[in-house]
Amino acid sequence: MFKSSFAPLVVGAPSLNRFCVFGNLFARSGPEIGVFRLDRHPTMRHHPVTPMHESDLRLHLAQQTARRIGLIDTLQLGETEESVEAHLQSLLTAGDEIVLFDTLTEAHLTAIGRTLWRHANSDNPLFAVGSSGVEYALTAYWCSQGWLPPPSVFSAAPVERIMVVSGSCSPVTERQIGWGIENGFVEIPLDTLCMTNEESVERVIHQALNDALTAWESGKSVIVHTCRGAEDPRLLAAQSAQESGARRRLGEALGHLLKRFIEETAVRRVVVAGGDTAGYVARMLGIEALEVQTPIAPGSPLCRVYAPNARLNSMEILFKGGQVGKVDLLGSVLAGSA
Repeated sequence: MFKSSFAPLVVGAPSLNRFCVFGNLFARSGPEIGVFRLDRHPTMRHHPVTPMHESDLRLHLAQQTARRIGLIDTLQLGETEESVEAHLQSLLTAGDEIVLFDTLTEAHLTAIGRTLWRHANSDNPLFAVGSSGVEYALTAYWCSQGWLPPPSVFSAAPVERIMVVSGSCSPVTERQIGWGIENGFVEIPLDTLCMTNEESVERVIHQALNDALTAWESGKSVIVHTCRGAEDPRLLAAQSAQESGARRRLGEALGHLLKRFIEETAVRRVVVAGGDTAGYVARMLGIEALEVQTPIAPGSPLCRVYAPNARLNSMEILFKGGQVGKVDLLGSVLAGSA
């Protein structure tokens, strides 16, 4: 489909605390915790959906493609533009079809963006692969050239209460849930195993909804969750049922619960924690588009919802990955500012 001479691979994103060094991926376990190699990361090595057993992305991706993967490493990225291009051409001459770029610093992003832009043209679009690191790299380079206007100013008013739905097993989210409880949020733990059972899921949703409505009517913010960290026994219970589509049923059940809660209350701002959970919930809510309202955490802005359902349309929602955000993220969502 694309006649690119190579496929650049950009995975690291320093602002999201994800770093690629000599081909190995590293990440923080929350902004307050240290950096771990991904195969030793306290969450990712035990992730219920994508457990990481190999941090060298070339070896990891070799299980998915037979194409040769080269590397422009962190030392090479610190050299001149001409030297980086020479390293790239050397890899292509050697037969590498995919080129992974290390990403440790913001300066690396600018260098990567410069290389991507240099090889992109309207006749032969450059097919790039990666995380949001691709966008970070390109915009870093464009900003360095003065091609982009100053960033927009965003704002959101504070609210008294929010509804939080979490399907995350991350210790980062666990700490955020703990912060919420310490600051007056009402905690509603769900029977995760029963939620994966078609015969009992409606009963669990009904009870949780009633508990959530009672807490909301008393003036409290609410946190509904399926797990609090990797040591939660509910995690093992849910994993035991994974072969029968437990994850899908769990995510859809959370979406159904949130939708009913929205329909029965005047809630205007909600949080959904967990990357996989976010996808299921967004589909269950019928969200068609999101517009940034204000930045809250890197990769997790507070957004305005566009949906055909009049009750959902114009609501505010924050989707966050399990590893995203400071411990007081829920306080920032209440305040409408980071």
